Amino acid sequence: MRSELFTEASGNVQGVKGARVVVEMRDITTNIDTSWFEVPVGFSKVPPEQVRQQINALTNMAGALLKSLIASSGQSSPTATVSPAVTSSPSP
Repeated sequence: MRSELFTEASGNVQGVKGARVVVEMRDITTNIDTSWFEVPVGFSKVPPEQVRQQINALTNMAGALLKSLIASSGQSSPTATVSPAVTSSPSP
């Protein structure tokens, strides 16, 4: 497997105008122990909807805390909003 990355500096940075990075991997083994992907004993899978709800609740709480801190510092901003971090469904 080989990957090449080419970049250009937005200006002349100490004489460097760009870079080329080459990464190569050889003798890749694809034999994977399927037990790595099993749910450990005592644990259970969490549905994506529940994860999304928990993230949204955490984001809303952080937004409310931020608004409270801004208001208490005398720099009240009624237009400050925080959007949920998750906007798409995860892939199975």
